[in-house]
Amino acid sequence: MSVSYPRHIYLKATGEVAQLFSNGPGLDTLSLAKNIKEGRRRALARGLTLVESLQPQHEKLSLQLFQALGPAERALRLGVTGPPGAGKSTLIEQIVKAWLAENHKIAILAIDPTSRKTGGSLLGDKTRMGEVADHPNVFIRPSPTGLQLGGLNQRTPLMCALLERAGFSRVIVETVGVGQSEISARYLVDRLLLVALPGAGDEVQGIKRGLMEEVDLVAVNKADLGQTKATVATLRAALRVFRREVPVVACSALDGTGLAQLMEAINEPSGLSPQERATGELYFFDQYLIQGFRRLLESSHFSLTERRRRVAQGEEDFLAVLPFLADYMERLEKTLGDR
Repeated sequence: MSVSYPRHIYLKATGEVAQLFSNGPGLDTLSLAKNIKEGRRRALARGLTLVESLQPQHEKLSLQLFQALGPAERALRLGVTGPPGAGKSTLIEQIVKAWLAENHKIAILAIDPTSRKTGGSLLGDKTRMGEVADHPNVFIRPSPTGLQLGGLNQRTPLMCALLERAGFSRVIVETVGVGQSEISARYLVDRLLLVALPGAGDEVQGIKRGLMEEVDLVAVNKADLGQTKATVATLRAALRVFRREVPVVACSALDGTGLAQLMEAINEPSGLSPQERATGELYFFDQYLIQGFRRLLESSHFSLTERRRRVAQGEEDFLAVLPFLADYMERLEKTLGDR
């Protein structure tokens, strides 16, 4: 395993490697920004690929692109999470239709897990939203996690920011799925919607405490299948245990049951407070800083390649290399302190 393995996996999963930017450092970010502001979808797709890339030269270009675009009004950001098969994509489609009726411009970032074995992602969410995928005011962007934990892609915050500068008033982030690490989305979105299934068993254990403490709204989808009332009651009781007053709505994305009530809860003006948004900005600042330091440590100047190779090949275990890592960090701290 090489040091660049996660980055390689990420680029392979997107299928949009460096060749897409054959101009390299000569890419005209001013023209790209102008085309994005004019609503050219191809330019927006190219800009998102640039922002999504982990290659250092693309990172510099993406910052130039943001400077050229300037500031923008923040969109309403809706995070959608839930177990596989809960009908997240179908429900998102209904939410998009309701927003289209209100003349909103909507972007969907659909995050798919990246396989650790093959390095690929299915990225098939667009095909599951066929009724809105081709609408001129809807833009759907599948995106792999790139082995990033927390239900998001490393660059999802920047992608949201770019979509806002492209004029989208609503941004939906469909996360990987339910888990205790899924709470990263809480720092990114204004409202976090959990889509649950009726009669799925122990809902509280299945959803996990970490997420239950973060969601703003729960939709028990597929209400037309029955067993919905018991699931709604169970979830409401669980949320009371966590001392949270969170709306739990029974709905059906297929027959329209409860969708009006769901949209009313989603559009509720009370979202993140300025302090909560600042906390989110600080969270992603710290994440970006940690990622930057990791890239620095993996560079040739501070190379850990040989030790990583030995661990990857089973020649040494983690405990065996701990003394080396401790000594390495001491020397690094001294080096940075001397500067």
